[in-house]
Amino acid sequence: MYETLRTEGAIGRDELQSALAVSSKSLGLALDELSDLRMVKESSPGDGIVALPASAALRQLLVEQREQLKDYSRQLLHRVDAVERLLADYTFLPAGEQAELRMTVITERAEIGRFFDDLAELTTSTVESMHPGPLPDAEQLAASLDRDRRLLDRGVTLRSLYPASFFAATRLRRYFQSAVEIGTELRLCAHVPTDLLIVDRELVLLPLDPANPGSGICVLRGGPLVQAGLAFFEHCWHQAHLLDAEHQGPVVNGPGEQQTALLRLLADGVKDDRIARVLGISPRTLSRLISELLVDLQAKSRFEAGVKAVQLGWLAP
Repeated sequence: MYETLRTEGAIGRDELQSALAVSSKSLGLALDELSDLRMVKESSPGDGIVALPASAALRQLLVEQREQLKDYSRQLLHRVDAVERLLADYTFLPAGEQAELRMTVITERAEIGRFFDDLAELTTSTVESMHPGPLPDAEQLAASLDRDRRLLDRGVTLRSLYPASFFAATRLRRYFQSAVEIGTELRLCAHVPTDLLIVDRELVLLPLDPANPGSGICVLRGGPLVQAGLAFFEHCWHQAHLLDAEHQGPVVNGPGEQQTALLRLLADGVKDDRIARVLGISPRTLSRLISELLVDLQAKSRFEAGVKAVQLGWLAP
């Protein structure tokens, strides 16, 4: 058929069928196949069917196939990306009912301030908080005391946990005394691990980066997340100590609590600047505490102090 068309030039279907002596069905199938190969085309009505040069036809077919392959590749990449996103979202979720767990990140300082202001107005029952440092200034303490007073007046229960080292600062000591007097439940311990705020047992606030308190906050919602945060707070709360009746200092069962916290951090390989932040003390105070610790253990180095602390039962091996 192709050779006939190349020889005869443009020819109508009837003439082509007569020249080839084939059925109408066979003619149609052959024309369809040649058309798919871009080797024939039907001109405008009345002009008949024309055979195109094989090289040009096949070149056009290759161009079209390349374009189709590109389209398929784009679709495939899109599907792969979609599948990867689904796997990332759902691979570790078991079958069954899914709890609604949500996290919101706030980084803008002004937006964080508005969020805390709104939170103070909307809180209805409980606030549990942990404050590892750095030391707040007098203005921050005054604002905190005023906010706590408004919450307590509405019947909200407040429990706050601070490092025992804060009691050495006059402004913190006065703040603690005032907070206890207005009804805040307050405890001190040697080591407060992280900033933490639990509001109405419904949401948990954590720092976006504990090493950089100004980087922002994470607001977590969802039963399991809140329960985990609350369990962590309760553990720390029961390890802490009340203030004595005259608010002269923390009640402790024996010496060495701060030294124990310091030993744990040193044993974990935490750097000095991070230890100072965790304990809420200055680098100079940390240096003094480490020197005192070496003297108490009669050790010449931190390593030797660690060995002797384990031997004495101060630190678990």
